[in-house]
Amino acid sequence: MLRLRLGIGVGIKPDVIAYLIGVAGGRQPVVLIARATAYHRRAVRRALEELAAAGFVETRPTAPISYRVDARKWAELLAINPDEPPAWRSWAAMYSLVAALDEWSRRLPTESDFVLASEARDIMFKYGEALDGTVRIPRLDQHRGEAFLEPFVETLKACAEYLDGVV
Repeated sequence: MLRLRLGIGVGIKPDVIAYLIGVAGGRQPVVLIARATAYHRRAVRRALEELAAAGFVETRPTAPISYRVDARKWAELLAINPDEPPAWRSWAAMYSLVAALDEWSRRLPTESDFVLASEARDIMFKYGEALDGTVRIPRLDQHRGEAFLEPFVETLKACAEYLDGVV
């Protein structure tokens, strides 16, 4: 989807189009698009209204209104297979998690594994939900105390494998 940014520029409109292509033409409301692209809802709504007026995206009469793209219209321009469009990659979510982990790694608690697990849980509570649908992570809500560290490490491995596979 870098071709969109190269051709149209960096900003909300190419990111919204890339997202809609990446979800394989499914109807998406503004709130989901905003969350996935890390833009404010109002900005996403306005961009979508302008893209719809230009015929770049389609509106769907749902409540709330939803948007989609026809991947076939973008296939030749972007050199993609419209039947298997490239999946959406939530880079904002991944980079936010990586930045938080980097900051945390510089001041890891040494008191106990319980404190370490507690801080790891805080990070995953804040950033992990945004990875939902991007990285397959283990159920983290079923582990208490130090037992949280094992699925946390598995989550980090899953993120590393994801990045290794797409970069």
